[in-house]
Amino acid sequence: MIHKRKSGVLLPVFSLPGDFGCGTFGDSAYRWIDILSESGFSYWQVLPFGICDDHNSPYMSYSSFGGNPLFIDPETLYRQGLITKAELDSQRVSDPYLCQYALLKEKRMDFFRRISETVRDPSDILDFAQKHPEIRDTCRFLALKKANNGATWQEWTVKDPDPKE
Repeated sequence: MIHKRKSGVLLPVFSLPGDFGCGTFGDSAYRWIDILSESGFSYWQVLPFGICDDHNSPYMSYSSFGGNPLFIDPETLYRQGLITKAELDSQRVSDPYLCQYALLKEKRMDFFRRISETVRDPSDILDFAQKHPEIRDTCRFLALKKANNGATWQEWTVKDPDPKE
């Protein structure tokens, strides 16, 4: 039996080019896939997609279920009418060649928090969370971690997250 030989390229999502502090699952990801295909490659190998730990290691995620929200593409949110042009522009960074995790963890998460407050009908979000309890559990864990000032879970004193966070 003869098998066709296949090859691939390792490129972490955060290494894709873009204007938003790290690569995203936006147009640059699609362009990268097209380049791979046109070059005869069969696979795009990536690093884990989880939320990175405090040292930004994709191998030390807080959850194997919760995807990294930094990979959400602001341009896609804009095209879908979920954010304004001014909100889109507020997420751009000065150097597209650096992965700026510290800036993004502060700026982008605050941005997502603000736009989540504009959701008029949260039923789709609640339905998704109901169908995927692992995501709901990840969100609860992260809310508790924040409520406990980033301490390890063994040191937590706050046992119930603030629903507004």
